[in-house]
Amino acid sequence: MEQAQAQSSGESTEPKFVQMTVHDYDKEQLVAYLKQMCIGAAITCFIHYKWGYPQPLLFQAVMNPMGLFDNPLAKIYLLGRTEETDAKLQRPFKAEQSNPLKAMLENPEQKEETGKAKKAKAKAAKKEN
Repeated sequence: MEQAQAQSSGESTEPKFVQMTVHDYDKEQLVAYLKQMCIGAAITCFIHYKWGYPQPLLFQAVMNPMGLFDNPLAKIYLLGRTEETDAKLQRPFKAEQSNPLKAMLENPEQKEETGKAKKAKAKAAKKEN
C-alpha cells in the first residue's frame, strides 16, 4: 500500500509516496486519532479546572464515543466491516473535510459559477411569471 506524505514547505509540491504495510498504516492512523482525543480531553479538563465549566466535560464524554464509531479503524476492527462492504474503508482513508471555510476557498471559481447560475435561474423564473 502506498500513502502520500506531506512535504515541508521548502521542497517540491508533489506528494511523496511511502510504501507501508496495512498494519503500519492502521497503527499510524490509530496513534493520530488517540493524539487528537487526548489533546481534546486535555483542553476540556483545563477549561473545567481553570473556569469550572462542567458542560465541556459532558460534551467530551458524549462526543468522543460517538466519534469513535465514525473512525474507519473502529468500523473495521470493532464492527467487522470490510472494504468490500463499505467503499469508504479502502486504505488509504480519505480525510474528511472538517473545515467548511477551507472547502469554500479551495474552489472559488466553482462556487462563484454556482452563485451566478443560481442568480440566472432566479431571473429566468421571474421572467416566466
